[in-house]
Amino acid sequence: MKLKRDRGRFISDYDQCNVFLISAFYCLAGKDAADARLRKAIQGALVDLAKAKRGGTPSNIVQFQRTPTRTVQ
Repeated sequence: MKLKRDRGRFISDYDQCNVFLISAFYCLAGKDAADARLRKAIQGALVDLAKAKRGGTPSNIVQFQRTPTRTVQ
């Protein structure tokens, strides 16, 4: 997850995507069936985005457990 610095705080691609999806959601007038389908699809994308953001790791570094080494006597 790439982070961008904006006014002293970091903004992730998840945050930016969330803003774009919410903006698109509110741009739909909701006067016909196509708008209703798009709103439902955007709602699903927002839910999936929230799950992906929660399930993500703070970094792309994988921690491996070290096994104790045996000493030769």
